[in-house]
Amino acid sequence: WNKQKKIEGVLAGILVSFLVALLFVNPLEAILASVIAMFVETFTFKIKKLELDDNISIPLVAGGVILLLRYLF
Repeated sequence: WNKQKKIEGVLAGILVSFLVALLFVNPLEAILASVIAMFVETFTFKIKKLELDDNISIPLVAGGVILLLRYLF
């Protein structure tokens, strides 16, 4: 858990990303991708001394969730 992240910011991120995602995908995909991506964003990923930027992890996770949902359903 990243101590620099606040619950208010995570909730705001979920809301905003959900609303924007609605422009491109159906509501179920939008809410699941938003919630899962923002949850993953709260963790810090480090490889040796390099820290994975959330500007990379959020789109990758959200896109992966949507791709998985479309593949399974």
